Amino acid sequence: MKKINLLMLISLFAAMFIIGCDEYVDKETESPVVDASIEGVFFANSNPAKIGLDYTDLNFSVVLKRAKTSTATDISLSSEGAHAAYFDVPATVAFPSGEDEVTLNLAVKESAPQGDNLMLELVLDEAQVNPYLAGYPYYKAQVLVTPPCQHNNVLLTFTFDGYASETTWEIKDSAGEAVASGGPYDDGQATEVLEYCLEDGTYTITLNDAYGDGLTYPNVGSIVLTQDGEEILFISGDFGKTITEAFTLGN
Repeated sequence: MKKINLLMLISLFAAMFIIGCDEYVDKETESPVVDASIEGVFFANSNPAKIGLDYTDLNFSVVLKRAKTSTATDISLSSEGAHAAYFDVPATVAFPSGEDEVTLNLAVKESAPQGDNLMLELVLDEAQVNPYLAGYPYYKAQVLVTPPCQHNNVLLTFTFDGYASETTWEIKDSAGEAVASGGPYDDGQATEVLEYCLEDGTYTITLNDAYGDGLTYPNVGSIVLTQDGEEILFISGDFGKTITEAFTLGN
C-alpha cells in the first residue's frame, strides 16, 4: 500500500509540473533604452503640494531639475486640468548650460476665483523625461488665493519654549463663537506666525499648556497680537496651565 501511494504522489507532481510548464508565460519586458539626447527633466520633490497666496501677490514658483547639464536646453511645458485657464504658465523652460536646476516663475491670474482651491497641473515634454522617472513629468498642487481683508488684518505670533506640542489656543468673538484655533505644534518648533481677518468687536484668546507650566522651559516664550505693525496684546509665556485675555478691534 505504501508503494502505491508513493507512485501516485510522484505521478501527481509530474502532472502539475507539466501543466505549469504549458501555462507559463514569460512576463519579462525589455528595459527602456535611455537615448543620449534625453535631458532627464523632472519636478523637484521639494515643491509644495499646497500653496497659499494673498490676493495682493499672486506670484509663486516651483523648481525643475535635470540629469544632464552639458548644454543649454529649452523644455516644453503645459498646464492642464479644469483650472488651467487661471494660471500664467510659460510655454518653455530654459536651462542654461551647466545648470541642473531652474526656478519656474508662475502666477495666478487676477480673474481667478478667490477663496477656492485651484488645482495646478503642470506637464513636461515627455520626450525629455527619463523613462525610469515616469512619475516626475507631472506636478499637481492646490493653490488657494485669499481675498483682500475688508476688516482687521491681524498677526498672531507665537514664540515657543521647547515643547510646542503642549500648546493649544482659541479665539472667540463676543457671542462665544470660536473664530480661530490652533495647536498642538511640534516640539522644537521655535515660532509660528498666523494671519487672520477679523471684524470689529471684542474678542478673547485662551491659551492652554498641557503640562501646566506655560511656555517656560527651557526658555520663556510669548504670544503677541499685532495689527498693522502695532502691538495690541502681549502675553508672557509664564501663564501656567491656562490664561484668557480680551482684546478689541475697531472703534
